[in-house]
Amino acid sequence: MNPTYTDDQKAQALKAYEQDGPSAAARDLGIPKTTIHRWAKRAGLDAPPAERTAAATAQASATARQKRELLGSAILDDAEALRRKLSEPYDVVSDTGEVVTLPHPTARDMRDLTVSFGILVDKHIALNALDDDSGVEHAKSLLSSLAERLGMEGM
Repeated sequence: MNPTYTDDQKAQALKAYEQDGPSAAARDLGIPKTTIHRWAKRAGLDAPPAERTAAATAQASATARQKRELLGSAILDDAEALRRKLSEPYDVVSDTGEVVTLPHPTARDMRDLTVSFGILVDKHIALNALDDDSGVEHAKSLLSSLAERLGMEGM
């Protein structure tokens, strides 16, 4: 048996359809996308233009890219600080609890610092790789928009 929706639910779904598109309306309201699409078609409504959706996606991507750039810069700063520690005097605590300053880190501490340095550099490279997709994400976005406009999303 098909669920029955109130006029208020229907109006809310159609408003969401016009503002956010069929997928968002269905997700937010828990009403099947095909049902909302059918109501919108009967009401003569159009989904939001793909340009608006693309602009919002582009803005979100730009914000994420900026955050990755800031994080990448901080990661490099941390890596540089670790690298400097490899050649600076280094404090260690002896078995008696006394703090001893060595001319450089112990072999074990040098290994640990070097491993940490390598991890930070690898993470920086991985962050940069997220922004080098050779246009793949743009193509995916275009195909997704096309599928949504044709009512084929999720197929």
